[in-house]
Amino acid sequence: MKTKANRFLWLTFLCFALSIPISSFISTRILVFLFALALVLGERRFNFLEFIKSSWDILIYLLIICIGLMYSSDKISGIRALETSFALLALPAISFRISNFKRENLITIFLFFSLGLLGASLICMLNALHVYLFDNQSTQVFFFYQFTNILDFQPTYFAYYLVFGITFGLYLMSYEKSAFHTSIIVGVTLFFFFVLMLTGGRTSFISLILVFSFFILRFFLEERGNVQKLTFGLIVTMTICMFATSAYEQDDRVLILNDSWDRYDLWKSAISANTDVFFGVGTGDYKIVLNKYFHSHGMAEYETNNLNAHNQFIQIFLSNGILGLMSLIILLGRPLVISFRRRNTLGILVFFPFLLYGITEVFLGRYQGVVFFAFLHQVLMAHLDSTKPTLNLKHP
Repeated sequence: MKTKANRFLWLTFLCFALSIPISSFISTRILVFLFALALVLGERRFNFLEFIKSSWDILIYLLIICIGLMYSSDKISGIRALETSFALLALPAISFRISNFKRENLITIFLFFSLGLLGASLICMLNALHVYLFDNQSTQVFFFYQFTNILDFQPTYFAYYLVFGITFGLYLMSYEKSAFHTSIIVGVTLFFFFVLMLTGGRTSFISLILVFSFFILRFFLEERGNVQKLTFGLIVTMTICMFATSAYEQDDRVLILNDSWDRYDLWKSAISANTDVFFGVGTGDYKIVLNKYFHSHGMAEYETNNLNAHNQFIQIFLSNGILGLMSLIILLGRPLVISFRRRNTLGILVFFPFLLYGITEVFLGRYQGVVFFAFLHQVLMAHLDSTKPTLNLKHP
């Protein structure tokens, strides 16, 4: 009975990973169900001290957010922020109860996420094609907001998912070539890259350049087999396409929307609006404070659109001060530091881009960003906890 229960728990977790790129509505409900299920069917006995030891970085971040709610005048907005961050609490508890995140399970989980991403990409593409052919729409339906609207997804976050999909594909080619058919990996990776071009995300381009740099460096430093040469050629092709697309969009005749716009005023405003450097203005009050600053400084458009700082580090500084900023740095830094220490290539490759995402977006302010971050963070941390350190630089 216990074995069947554990299998059902794992199957539910894989369904959750599959649903993340497809539907926020579905994945939220699966997450709640999975959380309740893990409390009952978990194969590992819950130990509060061990749980704190394994998830202390997330717990510190959530504690700072909760403290910020106490001195917020807008409690409703603060509670909504905590509700958005539910995945940060649920996924550590779920992964702690499952406990078995060996290498093969890690790959399986990421494969299910990638499969969901492939399905989501096909849905967006087929919907855009249908609208273009039968509703007499312009080619704009293939780009940015209109492209991901069918999934009710913000295109920037969908681009982050695609960066992961491409990175994971390159990783499989380089480190898991014996387990997967190379032509399938190449085809899916190129399709993800093509869809990424349609989302128009500039931050995602920079993230990919850094990922590509790792594989290019590996190509020149290690033995060059057929797979390495194929990976190198694939990366060079995608890099050329990225630069060509960027140059093409600079032409005034091309009316393609993207996320390339000046965020400096937002960053400056959010820093200046903070009246308490140490504690911040409060988890629930940052919108009120920032909109007041916009109003008093003649930024009516920003006020009307109710914009945030569009920078995760500045945003947490505004809402929770230096304490919040330190907790965020710990939250982002812990999996990276451990991945470097364990020489875990996959952990470094999929988590390092969050440092760049945080510069241009508040990825912990929207469910699509929170669940993606929490998912990768906990799966990787659980995997790292279940493996021993290694000094072999050629393997993750």
